[in-house]
Amino acid sequence: MCGFEIKSKLLANKELKAVAALHSQSINLGFLSQLGNSFLFYLYKSLSESDGSILILAKYEDDIVGFVSGSVGLGSVYKHLVRHHFVGVALALTPNIFSLSKLKRIFETLFYSTQDDGPEGLPRSELLSLAVQEDFRKSGVATKMCQELIKQFRKNGLSTFKIIVGEELQGAQRFYENMGAVKVGIIEVHKGSKSLVYRLEI
Repeated sequence: MCGFEIKSKLLANKELKAVAALHSQSINLGFLSQLGNSFLFYLYKSLSESDGSILILAKYEDDIVGFVSGSVGLGSVYKHLVRHHFVGVALALTPNIFSLSKLKRIFETLFYSTQDDGPEGLPRSELLSLAVQEDFRKSGVATKMCQELIKQFRKNGLSTFKIIVGEELQGAQRFYENMGAVKVGIIEVHKGSKSLVYRLEI
């Protein structure tokens, strides 16, 4: 079936573009998808390069059919993004500078990423994103990728992490609850858009 590759170092640009495209297709209700595939490319490039970040790919016949990403702290990912890919990110975001609502959401996202803790003093470590191609969504790929992510978090000495899930994403909520995650709060990263906060002990 699917083979897994743990990517904590540099990924090929072809793979990063495939991850960005899959994010855009599968997480299309999220704000980051509205910023375009070019921005997502640099975001996942930073995830593959920055210390303490993990990017796990699921492949079938050399095609990327799923991925999960996590980090010990989202702030370090965005700092790496700006420090090492500023020009590319600036060009990718240029179409968005004429939208005040998008600019506001960009700053809200950056502000959230600098916060060390959430409700109940949650850990900085976080499962950031999870996506699977539609044809593989009932194949167990998502569960296997999350199990691999947990292994990597444990190797980094972590015993818990948080997951932020959109209030409307009931399928995702059930998936994480079945993994053992416990809902511990509600946050509003963007005004009027609530997300549930889960904590998973590993």
